[in-house]
Amino acid sequence: MVWASANELDCWNSPFTKNLTRYSLNINTEEYRFVADNFYKTLSSYQIIKIERIQNRRWYRQYEVHKDDFIERYGTSTEQWLFHDELRCRQSDSAEAIILDCFSRSHAINCVVGQGIYFTTQASISDGYTQPDVYKLRHMFMDVYWLDDCFLCLARVLVGRTTTGNSSTRVCPTGFDTTGGESIFVTYHDAQVYGQYLITCR
Repeated sequence: MVWASANELDCWNSPFTKNLTRYSLNINTEEYRFVADNFYKTLSSYQIIKIERIQNRRWYRQYEVHKDDFIERYGTSTEQWLFHDELRCRQSDSAEAIILDCFSRSHAINCVVGQGIYFTTQASISDGYTQPDVYKLRHMFMDVYWLDDCFLCLARVLVGRTTTGNSSTRVCPTGFDTTGGESIFVTYHDAQVYGQYLITCR
């Protein structure tokens, strides 16, 4: 499975002279089906137009270092595949900006369980939080939308230990890694997440 490979960089479809590329997945591959199945679990009425693998070497290497630290602390991986709802961030934190520079919690606003980056276990939860841009496109990282074309990202998130948070939580409480729980997780470290797949859908 390419998406779960321990040597994932070796499986990427890009020359090593480039730090960032977007690779469109073949619809007949296991990797494509893995992403599509996660998408359709809660949004079966939508149509996937394409799925791109985000190949950002700098971001991925930072994430891998953070992942190794989590495994050392907890003795196991706490990685989960989650969706990101972009509306909780300022409009400047667009899908393109995220692909180029990772998620940035400095843009977080209107947060209920913590001033970090929000992720959900179900695409349908995020469905109410996006707004179309001037081209009537919607942007999310794993999130989704109806009628107009939209973008959504399936992200790898190091959940670790989770506790409750509130709108004034700016730093994760000592001894924990995320706030929220159950279907919503909030991260506070920019390298705690890797946005791996960008889904274009309608």
